Amino acid sequence: MASLKAVGRPVSDATLLSMVEVYESSSWYDLARQDVPSVPQKGGRASPLDSAGLLHKGKELLKVLSRAYSRHICQSDSEKMWLRLTAKDPFIPPDKSASATLADALDAMAVLANECCVLNYMFVSELLLMCKNKAVRVMLLSMERLHALFMELLPNSKLRYIHQLDDAKMRYLHHHVSEWEKSGSASWDSLDPLARLLLHVVCFEDFFKGAYAAFIQVATDQLEGGEAFVKRRMLHYVFEMLARKPEQEGLLMDILVSKLLVDDNKISSAASAKLSALLECQAGMKEIVVRRIGQALSGGVGKVRTALSCKSVKPSKKKRSTSLREFKFERLHVYVASDVLPTLKGMYRCILFMSELHFTRNESKATSEALKVYTSVLSFIFSRGESEKATHRLPLYEYEEFSRIIRCISSGLERCIHIVSSREGSFNIFDYFQSDGRGLSRESVEESVNSLYRAAHKPLSFSTNIGLLSLISKLQPFESRFYNLLYERVLDLRMFDATSRGALLSLISNCVSGDTDTARIAAFVKRLLQVCIPMSGGQRRVYPYFSDLPPCVMCPRGAAEHVIRFKR
Repeated sequence: MASLKAVGRPVSDATLLSMVEVYESSSWYDLARQDVPSVPQKGGRASPLDSAGLLHKGKELLKVLSRAYSRHICQSDSEKMWLRLTAKDPFIPPDKSASATLADALDAMAVLANECCVLNYMFVSELLLMCKNKAVRVMLLSMERLHALFMELLPNSKLRYIHQLDDAKMRYLHHHVSEWEKSGSASWDSLDPLARLLLHVVCFEDFFKGAYAAFIQVATDQLEGGEAFVKRRMLHYVFEMLARKPEQEGLLMDILVSKLLVDDNKISSAASAKLSALLECQAGMKEIVVRRIGQALSGGVGKVRTALSCKSVKPSKKKRSTSLREFKFERLHVYVASDVLPTLKGMYRCILFMSELHFTRNESKATSEALKVYTSVLSFIFSRGESEKATHRLPLYEYEEFSRIIRCISSGLERCIHIVSSREGSFNIFDYFQSDGRGLSRESVEESVNSLYRAAHKPLSFSTNIGLLSLISKLQPFESRFYNLLYERVLDLRMFDATSRGALLSLISNCVSGDTDTARIAAFVKRLLQVCIPMSGGQRRVYPYFSDLPPCVMCPRGAAEHVIRFKR
């Protein structure tokens, strides 16, 4: 065999074998977290320049020990020598007579890196380099091996770069390395054994953390420009890394949430499914997921606001026929410009995912975050900016695309309000956002509620209008103007042709059952009968919702004009 490459200052076999014995008996991560003896303190914490110098020397030590370990293995075990030749060990000259397939070479790299990752760190670098190959097959095979390797070797806590070490370890390393340099630093054997071991393991931790971040970057690049099947594979890797290891969880969470906003429906659906699976196995991350989705929605709101303020972006108008029994209505639907549609679709998917989350009474922080996100988006939709006043642009809630978003927000907001009410006994939207510094002013909330009333008075989508009425009933259930609004909407026959007319009847039933004004209840029931009885099966529609009314409503004294008798 040809001679091995020489790197750095020498190290003896005795020093190498002592370190191999330590790594075989203890985990490298536990060694990096061990306590060190105190040393004389000269000037507080080491400067960033000292950290960079320690890292430079640590990288040299990594190469020296890896080269010595390769030499030791090749001299003592012929089978492992063949494995290193197959893996193309950079410290061994290539053997032209040896041949191996791509899969064999990748498997050999993964096996050697898993055997002793600290002394075989260069195979992690080789696998990472193969992951950046332009050939899709090579890239996928390399990503598969490296992903499995990271999931096997990463600890169940976050790694640290060398500049993030605590003061005691930094002072200890700085002291002993300085003494070693003063004595000549001709060989690594002369460095204090504990300082040498600590320098080696913390520099490997720095390398391993950077390699993992680089692997995530490769996966992100493939998610941006790869083929569809490659994107699905990368999404699975992101989900696995996020669910199993805490390292880089913030970055991974941002990647997964950002895929909800992409224009590709399949990738967005896959990201939604992965987030749901993540919350099933990591229920404690629900608050983090909701907060990250809120941040993504804030970015989407900014893009929509910028696009709508541009004069070149003009809405489109189309007529759509709506049939109601023998009548036919022509409704004018207003659509936003096509430039804004991808962002709105992404926002809709984010809100749809949030509206499907199930919160418990113990998840008060997650529920509070969800309420804050819903209210912020509603404040944007129902606010009237200066640009709209100047250009006479329609309010956002009159655009067809925002109707879907409003329906999702109404559903999710009602669910959150129900959780808060069951936990705290009642819910007052003005008091809720004033307490605990939840970030929304009373004026902003009042303007949003007033905008809800304005939007509910002139609906473009009846299903959306029913959702708004249900939402207002949760926010201000006993306000007189709400009953006036509800009575006004009952007079619109088209409301009872909507697919969610059952929700409207349930809403009216709940409102009148909690009301104490007998005349108002009777007026509602009378109006419903007047509207629904001429319809086909109108009595069957109305009777189940109002069969349990009190006798004073069924036959009120002194108000003969409100006498109602139900017949089966």
